Amino acid sequence: MEKLEKRKKRSAVLALFTALLLGTATLYGAYTLPSQVSKKTTSSFGECRNSNDLAYTRFHAGIDLSTNGFENTNIYATEEGYLWKIWVNHENYGNAIYIMHADGIASVYGHLNRFSDRFLPVIQSAMIEFGEATYMEIAFSPQEYTIRRGEIIGLSGQTGTALAPHCHFEFFDVRNDEYINPILYLKDLLEPPAADLKIERVRIDGENQNVVENGTFYFSSAIPKIEINTRLSNRTGQGKYGVKTITFFVNEAEFYKIHFDRIPREMLENGDTVFGEGSNHSNYWYKLYASLEEKPIVVNLWKDLSTFPDLAACRIIVEDDWGNLKTWNFRLRRR
Repeated sequence: MEKLEKRKKRSAVLALFTALLLGTATLYGAYTLPSQVSKKTTSSFGECRNSNDLAYTRFHAGIDLSTNGFENTNIYATEEGYLWKIWVNHENYGNAIYIMHADGIASVYGHLNRFSDRFLPVIQSAMIEFGEATYMEIAFSPQEYTIRRGEIIGLSGQTGTALAPHCHFEFFDVRNDEYINPILYLKDLLEPPAADLKIERVRIDGENQNVVENGTFYFSSAIPKIEINTRLSNRTGQGKYGVKTITFFVNEAEFYKIHFDRIPREMLENGDTVFGEGSNHSNYWYKLYASLEEKPIVVNLWKDLSTFPDLAACRIIVEDDWGNLKTWNFRLRRR
C-alpha cells in the first residue's frame, strides 16, 4: 500500500512537471519567427493607427517584422496547425493568412504578395467567380490544409495599407476573442531596437507642457485630464515605437494603468479611449483617464472618483517591450 502511494505521488509530480514544461514551451518556446530575413521589428503591438478616412483611431493588432525593404521573401508558418482562412484584397491587410494552432491561438500573416502554390487552386477559383479585385474571405475546414512548422506559406509584400514591404504578424486568441502581443512569445528570437525610451511632453486639461522632473503642474477641472507623449525613438530617426505599459501613481497608490498585453477584438477600433488628439502611426499621446476599465486599460480609479485632491504627488512609469523603464515624478496642484 505504501509503495502504491509513493508511485502515485511520483506520477502526480511527473504529470505536474510535464504540464508545467509544456505550458512553458507553449508560452515562450513553441513559436518561431515567420521571416528569416531579419530579426528586427519596425512597429509594436497596440500602437495608434488612424482609419483610412480618419474617422476613428484603432490599435495595431500585431507587430511588423522587417524584410529589409524587400518584397517576395519567404514567409514561414510559425508553428504547425491548419489553414483556417485567407483574406484576399483586404482593405488594410491586403493578402493575409490565418493558421489555427492546437493551443487555440491563430497566427496571422499580412501584406503578402503571394500565397503558397498549395492554396492557389482554391483562390483562383474564387477569383474567377467573384473577380480578381474583390475582397474575399475564404474559410477552410481543419482537414483541408494541414500546415507544418516552418512551411513556406507565402511571400512578403506591400499589399493593403502597408507603407513599405514587411511582414505584419499577429496572434489571435480565438477562445477569448483577444489579440495577444506577439512579443510575449517571440521576444527571445528578436533583436531589441536601437532606440531610447522617452517621455517627450505632457498635456493637462488640453495644455501642452514640457516635462520637468519634480515640477508642479496646475489644473482647474474637477478631474485633471492628463496625457503624455511617450515613445521608443529609434536613434537613427527612422522609426518610433509605441510603449507596452504606462502606470500612473497618485500619492503612491496605483491609480491608472495601460498595459498592451492583450486587446479584445471588440476594442480594436476604439483607439480613442487611449490615444489623444494628434496621435498617429508614429506619434502617441496616451490618455491617462477614461470612463471604462477594459483592456488595454487594466487599472482605472477615475471611474470611482468625483473629485481629485487639491495637491497630489504623482509618478508615471513607462515600460517598453524590452524591459526598459522611464520614470517621471511631479506634483499636481489645483489652481
